[in-house]
Amino acid sequence: MIISQSRSSSTGIMDGDADVLKVFEVSIKNRDKVFFKIMENVSPELYIDLIADFDEDRVNRKNLIWYFSSVFGQGIYKTNRALITALRYLSTTEEPFENEKLSQSGKTVYYNLY
Repeated sequence: MIISQSRSSSTGIMDGDADVLKVFEVSIKNRDKVFFKIMENVSPELYIDLIADFDEDRVNRKNLIWYFSSVFGQGIYKTNRALITALRYLSTTEEPFENEKLSQSGKTVYYNLY
């Protein structure tokens, strides 16, 4: 796994023993397009959706498991619910990514990235 140099030097997550959940959380919060570039080959449509969401300072809640699995593999978290539950433990708020409340557009629910 390659992590962009600028982010790794500022957050210290380049360590080989880094917690992949924390790496994922930081990469989402920082809207790290380079980190998720691997998805472009694995799932081009999901990558395009993620980048569009990053440009709007948000991330689609239902796609989190697909984003995570595309980068780290499918064996760590089996469901989106399990991933979100784990991400909540990293947040100082009730929702992941320091969200006080979720936003919604139609039936799609988003975490805001501020």
